[in-house]
Amino acid sequence: MRVYKAITILWICIVLCGCGSQPKEYVEGLTLAQENVYFFEDGTTVDLWRMESIGRDVYMLSDGTILLKVADYIPPIALGADGVKIYSSLDLSENVQEAVLVYFEKQGLLYDVQSELEKAYTYYLSCKQEGIAFNSFYVSQERSFVCENSNIVCFDTTVIRVRENREAQDIELSDIFDKRTGERLNIWDLFLYPQSESKNRLVDAIKMDDEALLTEMEKALEDEFIHPSSRGLVITFPEGTLKSLDASFNIEIAYDDLRGILHSWAIPYPKDKFK
Repeated sequence: MRVYKAITILWICIVLCGCGSQPKEYVEGLTLAQENVYFFEDGTTVDLWRMESIGRDVYMLSDGTILLKVADYIPPIALGADGVKIYSSLDLSENVQEAVLVYFEKQGLLYDVQSELEKAYTYYLSCKQEGIAFNSFYVSQERSFVCENSNIVCFDTTVIRVRENREAQDIELSDIFDKRTGERLNIWDLFLYPQSESKNRLVDAIKMDDEALLTEMEKALEDEFIHPSSRGLVITFPEGTLKSLDASFNIEIAYDDLRGILHSWAIPYPKDKFK
């Protein structure tokens, strides 16, 4: 349980950008949680504030510059005071719910706050030196239900980072669980063939005229890039994994094109079947 210092600022004028003459914004309901929560190498410290109304940690320098905003983690299954509460669209036993929650608790966060702070502060100093605007960094992680059938249930974990005035950089992972036992399944457990042959057949199912890009995708493909959805298998290549592209790349293969490649029990219900 977090203990917050009893200082609440109803209206506080904070500097969003820490370089030169910057615009200011009034932020309601900021509460100081901990002073000097992190020390940088040059001796500068950062304080941790809370914006409880929207569930966010705010890391701020003493001059009012917000370095980093961290959204509260969103779990895939809601927990209440009386125990586990599941989403109405899911039909999971209590044991399976517990198994899913335990797995994700062990997996933890896929980002490191200290690392994000260091990157934000380094960029802040470079902005200050060059006299250009600095915008705070942002990171969030949430796990959400994606699709299911009578045999499996699938969740996606999404990490969003915004750095250096760039658009969000996403990390997305998929986890598949056996609905009867709560056991986590490997993506290749859904396929009819051994992993190497399944991978080749999956790539063959991609309808693309660019043979060079297709070859590059085949070499770069990792297990965690493959995500079941209600419509098909989505393959997400993160930014930097395909040398010929300077951005992330997504492609979806319809389940109709995967018949004879996937087990029939592994194909999720279509989206319109959910409540």
